[in-house]
Amino acid sequence: MVYKHFMDNALNALFYPFDTQQAQPFAADAKVLFIHGRYAPQLSGLRVHCIQPFKPYADEIERAADLFSVHADFDEGVARDYDAVFILLPKNKVEAEYALAQGFTHLRDGGRLICAADNKAGGSNIAKHLKNFGFEDVEVYSKYKARCAVVVKDSGSLNSGAIESALVNGAAQSVLDGAYVSQPGVYGWDKIDRGSAILIKNLPQTLGGVVADFGCGYGYLSCELGRRFMNVSALAMIDADARALSCAAENIDAACDDLDVDGLWMNLTVRQDELNGRFDNIVMNPPFHEGKKTDIAVGISFINGAYSALKNGGTLYMVANTHLPYEMALNDRFKKVDKLYEGGGFKVYAAKK
Repeated sequence: MVYKHFMDNALNALFYPFDTQQAQPFAADAKVLFIHGRYAPQLSGLRVHCIQPFKPYADEIERAADLFSVHADFDEGVARDYDAVFILLPKNKVEAEYALAQGFTHLRDGGRLICAADNKAGGSNIAKHLKNFGFEDVEVYSKYKARCAVVVKDSGSLNSGAIESALVNGAAQSVLDGAYVSQPGVYGWDKIDRGSAILIKNLPQTLGGVVADFGCGYGYLSCELGRRFMNVSALAMIDADARALSCAAENIDAACDDLDVDGLWMNLTVRQDELNGRFDNIVMNPPFHEGKKTDIAVGISFINGAYSALKNGGTLYMVANTHLPYEMALNDRFKKVDKLYEGGGFKVYAAKK
């Protein structure tokens, strides 16, 4: 059965061997770990522990499944004797092999690891990834424009060196010559985003008060706010990726440990009433991609959320690629919108509530 509701090729492919009885079902009392997990009705009735750092998907799981539990990362609550580990593999090779290494680490001997990826997001690399961990002959199922593989853990044949290496390479680590801590999988994890660098250079030196960084990533903008703007009295770093927030917290502590900082794991594309009227200023470099597809709806949701979160008279400072048409959304919501800068493929706006 295809679960079209999720519009996710890899999620459908992940269960294809079980839907078609090519793989044996699990016992009702099976312990299941789902890395980069999504709610899946195929797992109904089982107790499933999901690792999901992306807040919209974590919220989806909590709304839909009573027997699913969600953690943002691997912690002491994650056992090492699961009967099955399901993994939706990300496109990034380092992140994908980190997920696989975590899967094998938390799987009991004789347990099954089931992984899948969309064909456009690394599906053709599944056999290569598994070979790297010691699996020479892997049956790969191709269905729903994605690929899936099922393997059984045997500690005697696993390449422990490859697992250790993948766990190190995919973990939080120093980047940019030690200037920051970040992690593969976090957006722009090992670089300074050009748009963010342009935004920080075009903010007025008078910026201050209670400030929020919407979509903070690993914390570049937040750290620069803390370093450059002495009038900032408190800072909220907000992101949908819990890994990004963890890195941002470490980075801001190193950059300015005397600043009052709050880290919030939130989905800023939906209304967050607890933020209403909270901030004097907001800075943001909103995401605008859904996969490879440009989608300004995310940025517009950020704009609407920023408007609600600002105090009356507060200002949103926003950078965007020149070709993205955010002007109408800004002018529809804010009483005064000024373009502070345009050049190098970017534009910076100040929008006063």
